[in-house]
Amino acid sequence: MAHAALHIGWNVFLALVAVGLAHLLAREIRGSRRLAWVGLASVAWILMLPNTCYLFTEVRHLFEAIEEHDIWSRASRSPPARVGLALHGFVVAMYGAAGALTFGLAIRPVRDAIESRGIRTRTWMLPFFTVVALGVYLGLVQRLNSWDVLTRPERVLVNAIDAVRAPRRMLAVALGGVALWTIYEIVDVWIDGARVRLGLSPPRRAPFDARARG
Repeated sequence: MAHAALHIGWNVFLALVAVGLAHLLAREIRGSRRLAWVGLASVAWILMLPNTCYLFTEVRHLFEAIEEHDIWSRASRSPPARVGLALHGFVVAMYGAAGALTFGLAIRPVRDAIESRGIRTRTWMLPFFTVVALGVYLGLVQRLNSWDVLTRPERVLVNAIDAVRAPRRMLAVALGGVALWTIYEIVDVWIDGARVRLGLSPPRRAPFDARARG
């Protein structure tokens, strides 16, 4: 139990690091003309961003545990096992929600900063999320870490090239990019709605409302 709590805490910490780097990068994009700093912050941010995705992919461990330990069958016969299953499911759900939230919060500041420079980000969304999906693949399947880019760059490069060169693998990565884009858009809308509900930002007036009042 202690090991699991430490694992969860470490993963959440890495996700929060990605959020912090997003704000640092956004500040550099808005106000700095030092391209070296912008480039360095961009690399650090993109390397840490997949750590947010690992949180909402942890649900796979729940299904693995259910299959391996026959939890459904045990839960149908034992009330304590039923409570354990519900508790485990709740923890996984909260863990996944934290991942989705930090995923959105780690992208929004950078997007806003880039758009403040007059650059449209919409056309770059699919390539961007495909790169993030490639990072998630390298982490989950190839078991690489963000710092392996510094300590074992040749292995990272070889695995990335293998993924790109294999048609089925690249298709899976591209579909993963679409899935991540979808998750981001949902979280982005939710965050905007939450900010309006909490009074942190004004509601966006629809065009037909403006015309009606004019």
